[in-house]
Amino acid sequence: MTWVPVLPALVIAGLVLTVPGLVVGAALGLRREPWLGAAPLLSVGCVGIAIPVSAVLGIEWGLLPIVLTTLSLSALGGGCWWLVRRVVPGLAATDPGVHTSRPVSDHLVFLGTIAACAVWVGAICIHTIGDVATVQQTYDAVFHLNAISRVAEAGSATPDVVVSTSNTRDPSTFYPPTFHALGGLLVSLLGVTPVVSANVVAVVTAAVVWVPSAALLAHVVMARHRFGVLAATIAACTFPLFPYLLMSFGVLWPNLLSIAVLPAVLSVIVVVLAQAPVPTIPWISALAAGLLSTAGLYYAHPGGIFAAIALGLPVLLTVVMGRLVVLWRRFRFGPLWVVLVLVAIVLAVRVSWGWLLEVPQVASTVQFDWPAGMTEAQAIGNAYALATPLSSATWLLAALVLWGAVVAVKRPHQRWLVLAHALAMYLYTLAAGSDEALSNELTGFWYNDQYRLAALLPITAAPLVGIGLLGARDMALGALAEWHRCCHWRATPHMRASSEGSRAWEWGIGVGILGLFILLLPGHLLPSNPRSTLQRGYYPSSQAEELVDIPERELYARLLAPSKGDGQTVIGDPWSGGGLAGPISGRKSVLGHMVNIMDADRQLLSRHFKEIGTDPRVCAAAQRLRVGYAVEDSRTFWPYDRRSQGYPGLDGLQSRPGLTEIGREGTVSVYRVEPCRS
Repeated sequence: MTWVPVLPALVIAGLVLTVPGLVVGAALGLRREPWLGAAPLLSVGCVGIAIPVSAVLGIEWGLLPIVLTTLSLSALGGGCWWLVRRVVPGLAATDPGVHTSRPVSDHLVFLGTIAACAVWVGAICIHTIGDVATVQQTYDAVFHLNAISRVAEAGSATPDVVVSTSNTRDPSTFYPPTFHALGGLLVSLLGVTPVVSANVVAVVTAAVVWVPSAALLAHVVMARHRFGVLAATIAACTFPLFPYLLMSFGVLWPNLLSIAVLPAVLSVIVVVLAQAPVPTIPWISALAAGLLSTAGLYYAHPGGIFAAIALGLPVLLTVVMGRLVVLWRRFRFGPLWVVLVLVAIVLAVRVSWGWLLEVPQVASTVQFDWPAGMTEAQAIGNAYALATPLSSATWLLAALVLWGAVVAVKRPHQRWLVLAHALAMYLYTLAAGSDEALSNELTGFWYNDQYRLAALLPITAAPLVGIGLLGARDMALGALAEWHRCCHWRATPHMRASSEGSRAWEWGIGVGILGLFILLLPGHLLPSNPRSTLQRGYYPSSQAEELVDIPERELYARLLAPSKGDGQTVIGDPWSGGGLAGPISGRKSVLGHMVNIMDADRQLLSRHFKEIGTDPRVCAAAQRLRVGYAVEDSRTFWPYDRRSQGYPGLDGLQSRPGLTEIGREGTVSVYRVEPCRS
């Protein structure tokens, strides 16, 4: 199935992740580039808030609660903006030249940069995934695809609905639902399968959410420099670590959504802490966007909040150190006050840290310890080379990051960016190369997982690459100007005009450098490192890592496609691909994940389902769960994992009473569950 039939799904997903943010952003006083760049962040916030709003109002999940939430937030934000402009106008001010001295062409260049780079990222993803119905073959894909199915069926996207995918005994815990809410929305509106909707939302997140957010951070950090923004945004499209790694490993689609908006969150933090070289966002607007983003990040994935705090700390540290230097120099007892302030900060951090680790949700996350997979020296090398065991080193980007860091560390308003990148590298090194207690304590907010932390590196690396490429262009311009001053008499007629101050020369050399950058990337316009990273999740190299193959997928789609209103479910061993029979066909799966916390009926079926024709208890449980079909495959995903033996009742179904085989393809069989005997 090509992507052409799902163009409506791509358009709807793109509109849902941009239009609410454009409406709310306009009400909050955002204009021009920040208005465009912050739209995905504000949209994710609107969708996140719309989820509990729909539950409180008793409205079925769909476009209506998103529209109501957007209009309500716009009215509230617009009222606050109007009030602040009249009572405290200084909080709503920007640099005087932002809207007067900058031509409309700047806005068009920014818009064109976002559009071109979004199309580029989308093309890389679509080309790599291939068929839009291609199934993501990783462990967590089973859960996420079934969660999308649950949301569509229930007409609700609340966390407990998502949790009930794998926990039917006590689904009162929290799991971030925004990605599944977006996927379920497409299933409900357009009738696509959860597999298709997940692929669509993932691609739109990579192209329409990540790209504008990265462009906004470059705009803020680089003082709205047009070429710098273009260079940084192009670089953001080429990192294997994000967005492509999180579309492959895990699969971590909720983390993909939360990290995709982090550059915009970091932009807001920079503006609120007055570290933007040129303030193009009103302070009060940045603060309001930050508050709204907190709700959006929490419902997208709480790990995004911790990442925003971690990357925002260097910005705060820069501000605090600047104030302490002033305090030290200007006051008689300045050194004493500096010491007292530092002691107070240390005590406050220790108390806050202890309180944070006692929060139940945080404590359960931090306790998870992912073992180190390499030495610390290897982890440092990976962090520098922007690589992981699942993605190749990108030495060109690594060199440009280093060059950009050398330039940025000399500039007061960009110094924090170097510190933030160094911190991200340090956290990755701890997670990937250390099993010490400190590693677990500092990286436990991301499950001590090197891949989640590796995905943070491109957030700071992209603007550093932009700074590096801008520096390369300026060096080339300087060399050309020097040559022209010394040897202008040797120039050909079309070279006799000086390059100094010439827009044509600036853009001509700049575009040439960007063209050389793309040419030096392995694969050029279809860079091979991002493609190979993404490909791992959809086309595993080993059969032991494949949940369903193409014939199995086609068999499920053909035989299990539900007729309208039949309501029958399908059951199968999740470790043999049975957990994906539902999402592929459009039916509800009885078992929504590889490992499930099950109620009594599901426990009984997982152990004794093959006795459905002889054991009345099993048949009654199947009736209560409306089981109409069963699937079986003799192949096993991760056969070396002992958990794959947890569903003995779903193996050996052939020739069992109560089950009629209706189709077979290779090692896969599909059965119809016959009515129970009275």
